[in-house]
Amino acid sequence: MPILKILSRRQLSAIEHTLNYITREGSGVSKPLLHNLRSSMEDRDALVNEFIVNEAYRKITSNRIYCYHSILSLSDLDKEQATPKVMQAIAQKYLDLRGDILAVVVPHNDTDSPHRHILESATLYREGKSSGLRKQELHNLKMELEYFIQERFPELENSGVEHGKGKPYVKEPEIQLLNRKGTSEREQLQKLIKNAYSSANSKQQFLDILQDHGYFHYQRNSDGIPTGLLSESGRKYRFKTLGLSFEKIMELESKIEKQQEEKLLNQLKEIRQNKNPKNRER
Repeated sequence: MPILKILSRRQLSAIEHTLNYITREGSGVSKPLLHNLRSSMEDRDALVNEFIVNEAYRKITSNRIYCYHSILSLSDLDKEQATPKVMQAIAQKYLDLRGDILAVVVPHNDTDSPHRHILESATLYREGKSSGLRKQELHNLKMELEYFIQERFPELENSGVEHGKGKPYVKEPEIQLLNRKGTSEREQLQKLIKNAYSSANSKQQFLDILQDHGYFHYQRNSDGIPTGLLSESGRKYRFKTLGLSFEKIMELESKIEKQQEEKLLNQLKEIRQNKNPKNRER
């Protein structure tokens, strides 16, 4: 099933966490694509710093999004046709449609579905404007990307782009198959969450364990608390309906994680102040 998901991250530390995840060992990673970045993949600290410096161009507020973790995936039925060259062209088209942002695009070959994980800046390249998309803008992007795939690569017969409110544009048998799998996936996810929670020593480790099993957290509020999980099939599950309250999740947040976030935010403020004394935060 095709997926195009843009997941917001409201903590500055998520830039490094996301970069580490999408380039982790064992994911079948091949050569990444760097967009508007000068540093190399060999210097992770420099890459992360470029993202932080770029975020300093925009005002720091309590409800800020600091980066996006996006997933661009094609159908497993098109695996043979979705060569690295084809996927590279689709990823480049996606970046062109996204606007002038910083991005690291990493190919993953650890599942049957050809896909790319993307770390995106939440601020346009060296501008004080958000790179976030309104609902209609996101819909237009998906339509243009689908048109590009259909026109340029007609052999990708099964890889349309998701439309509407979480409803994928797929054939009826595939929809029925997803619905039949829904209950078992929920039960498996409940067991996974229980095991991950009992073994994790921090909130980030808890989320990392879930990501390693193909589930990525999303947030709906500006408080930085994960709302639920997105499966590789594109289905959303709220932690609350899976039996895990947000209070329990926040109990995992360690003192070190809080200190790290505070340190990074202070670093961001200093960068803004050095760029322009008028930008001093109150």
